[in-house]
Amino acid sequence: MPTIKHWRFIFVLFIFATLFSFSEKVFASTIVTDDIFEDTIWSLSESPFVLNDYIYVVTGATLTIEPGVIIKSNPGVGGLNVWGSLYAEGTSDNHIYFTSLWDDSVGGDTNEDGGATVPVLNSASSRNGLFGSLFFYNAEDVSLNNVDISFSRDGFEFWSTDASVSNLKGRNNQHDLNIWEDSNISLSGGDFYGSYFESVYLVNSTLAGDHVLLDSTQRWEGYLTFNSDLFLIDSVIQNVRGEGIGAEGPGK
Repeated sequence: MPTIKHWRFIFVLFIFATLFSFSEKVFASTIVTDDIFEDTIWSLSESPFVLNDYIYVVTGATLTIEPGVIIKSNPGVGGLNVWGSLYAEGTSDNHIYFTSLWDDSVGGDTNEDGGATVPVLNSASSRNGLFGSLFFYNAEDVSLNNVDISFSRDGFEFWSTDASVSNLKGRNNQHDLNIWEDSNISLSGGDFYGSYFESVYLVNSTLAGDHVLLDSTQRWEGYLTFNSDLFLIDSVIQNVRGEGIGAEGPGK
C-alpha cells in the first residue's frame, strides 16, 4: 500500500515535470521588444526571434544574424528597420528566414496555437497575419546572402541605400523587393515567387540584377519602375498577370 512518503514523492515529480514543461514553452523563442543601440548578435541557439514591434537598428549599431536563424513578427506590428548596419550571411544549406508569427511552415508552430492562425495574402495590408518588411533607410552597411522572406507586406525594402546583395528569396509576399529614392542595388541571384502585387517596385533608383527568377505574380506587373534604371542579365520573368516589366517616366 502506498505510503504518505510515496505520494509526496510522486507529487514532487509532478511539480517538477509541470515546471519543466512550462519553461520549455516560455523560453522556446527569444522575444525582442527593444531597439538595438549597440553591436548585437542574434545566434542560432536563441532562434527563433519574435519581434513584438518594429525593431530599429539605430545609426552606429550593427546587428549580425547567424546562419539558420529564424525571425518572426507579430502580424501587423512587427518588422526590422535598419538605420545602422546589418550582416545577415546565410549559407546555401542554412538560410536566414524572416516571416510571420502565423507561418508554421518555417520553424514550426512558434505561437503554439495549433495552426489556428494562418497568414493570408490580400489587399488588407496589416490585418492578414503578415510580417512587415526588412527595411533599410539610409543604412550604413548592408550584407545579405541566402536570406528568405515570406508572408510579408513589403519584403526587402531599401530607401536611400546602396547595397550589393546576393541569393535573396521571396515567397508569398505582397511585394518581394521595394527600392526607393536614390537607392542603388546590385542583386546577384534572386528567386521570387507568388507575390500578390508586383514583385519588384522601383522608384527613382537603380537595380542591377543577375540571375534573377521572377515567377507568378497574382496581380499586375513583374517589375514596375518609375523614373528608374533597371538592368537584368541572365534573368527570367514568367507567369505574371500583367506586363513583365512596366515602366513610367524616364529610365532604362
